[in-house]
Amino acid sequence: MTKSSWSLVLGGLFLAGRLWAGGVGCQQDCAAGECAQTSCAGDSRDGGFCHCGSQAVVWTEGTYASWCRSWGRPTPGTSCPQVPTAEDLEKGPSLPVPGQPDLSLADADALVAGLTAKNPYVAALVGALLDDGSWVDGPFEGQIQDSHFDEEAGTTQSPALRFTGQVVAGGIGAAQIQIDVTGDLRDLPYLGDYVRDLSPSTLVPATVTGTVTDRGLHGALVVTAPDGKAEAVQW
Repeated sequence: MTKSSWSLVLGGLFLAGRLWAGGVGCQQDCAAGECAQTSCAGDSRDGGFCHCGSQAVVWTEGTYASWCRSWGRPTPGTSCPQVPTAEDLEKGPSLPVPGQPDLSLADADALVAGLTAKNPYVAALVGALLDDGSWVDGPFEGQIQDSHFDEEAGTTQSPALRFTGQVVAGGIGAAQIQIDVTGDLRDLPYLGDYVRDLSPSTLVPATVTGTVTDRGLHGALVVTAPDGKAEAVQW
C-alpha cells in the first residue's frame, strides 16, 4: 500500500446538490485525504423513500468503505415514521413493536467481517443494508462507486453503479434479502484491485439472494455473476 488513500464508496455518491431516484442526495468530502460521507438527505414526496443513511468506515489501512442508501416507503394514507432524536438513540435499541417485524441482529459487525473473509463484494453490498444494528425494512436502493485519493493527483472516481433490492422479515430472527446490481462491479478498478489482492477467484456478484437466520449468526446466500456462474456463501 502506498501513501495514497483508497476509498471504496458504497452508496449513492454524488456532488453537492445532486439528487438521485428515491429523493435522496449525498455528498462526499475527500479534502483531508480520507473520503468521508458528509451528508445524506431524504425526501419522501412523489413516492420517494422515507429514510437514508450514510457512513464512512476503515476497510483496511489506507482504504475506506463509504456508503449511502435509502429505504422504506410510506404506506398508502400514512406518512413516514418519525426519525429518532439524539436523545432516543442514547437510550439504546428500542423494544420490538407488537405486530411489526424485529430485524435486529445479534452482532452486525461480526456478520460483515465474516462475509468479508468469504467475498468482499458481498460484504460491501450486505453492509449497506444495515442500520443501527438492524436490517433496513422493505425496499431499498443505492449506488456503489470506488474512488482513489492521491496526495498529488487528488481524487479520481469511476462511474457509479446502481443497486436495488428488498429485505423481508421471515420469522423470528430471520430475514430474506435480495440485491440486484445494475452494471458490472468489475468496472470499479480500485475495488477490483483490492479484491484481487485478497482472492483472485472471488466471484463478482450481479445478484445476491438468500436467507439470514438466528439474528445474523447463520445464513445462506447465493451469489450469481453477470455470466450466470453462481456459488453459495454459508456461515
